[in-house]
Amino acid sequence: DPKQSIYGFRRADIYTYLSAAKSMGKDNVATLDTNYRSQEGLVEALNVLFSPENTPGLMTLPRSGEEVEVGAVKSSEKVAKKIFSDDKGFVHFFIGEGKLERAGKWPKELMYDELFFPFIVEEIQRLRKNDGMDYGQFAVLVRDRYEAKRLQEFLKKWEVPSRTRRSVSFL
Repeated sequence: DPKQSIYGFRRADIYTYLSAAKSMGKDNVATLDTNYRSQEGLVEALNVLFSPENTPGLMTLPRSGEEVEVGAVKSSEKVAKKIFSDDKGFVHFFIGEGKLERAGKWPKELMYDELFFPFIVEEIQRLRKNDGMDYGQFAVLVRDRYEAKRLQEFLKKWEVPSRTRRSVSFL
């Protein structure tokens, strides 16, 4: 499954996968069509977000320029449903209007310190207060171990417990 290439820290490689899939032929490649970890609303939202009609070119590979097709998946009825107290839905975005102009071109430390990290802390605090979520129910994916370290230091200032896993992924 091409989406598993996010596990690069475990040596997953999208280019190796695509090469192997191509050499085997379409009739000999199987993909998982059901997400057994996420709620139905999140799966549906991500199917819409990653559909080529809505976000063409979103999954273009930098080395080859090849566009990876992201197929829609189903959700499992076995996943427990959690209802949140807000009306944000399963995927939501925020806009740091005004602050980005000051920060300059992506990525700058100011963006993390004034936009991203405070947003993460606010969301964690809000969901703990309003929905009774435990710290262990949150996962924050970061780009690399340096970003993980910076985020962990920021969380510590706000007394939000955290731990890193394998010094690459961050929980």
